[in-house]
Amino acid sequence: MSELYISNQIAVYKNSKTLVEFQDKLKPASLECYAHLHADGEATAEGPKRHSLIGILMKDYSNGTGDKAVTVTANISPEEAKFILSRLAAGFQEYSFEHAPEAINGLDH
Repeated sequence: MSELYISNQIAVYKNSKTLVEFQDKLKPASLECYAHLHADGEATAEGPKRHSLIGILMKDYSNGTGDKAVTVTANISPEEAKFILSRLAAGFQEYSFEHAPEAINGLDH
C-alpha cells in the first residue's frame, strides 16, 4: 500500500519561461477566536501567534535555468489574495504590491 501524500500546492501555472505557484500555508483560527475561519495573528494558549498565509513562488526562466533563473517569493494573507482577485476581476491589466525586502529572494536590493 502506498503512502498518502497531500500536496501544499493550491494552483500552478508554468510554461517554458515562467512558473507561478500558489502554496497552502493556511492555518485555522485558534479556539479562542472560534468565529474566525483563518488564524490572523492572534496569540494562542499553546504559544506563539499563528498566521494564515498563501505562499507565492514565481520563477523567470527566460535567461536560463539554475543560477540564471530569477526567483521571487512572497507570503500574502487570504484578505490580500481576495483583494488582488477583485482587481483582476475588475479588469485591471496590472497590479503590484510591496513586501518587506527579506521576503524577496533572487533580486538585488
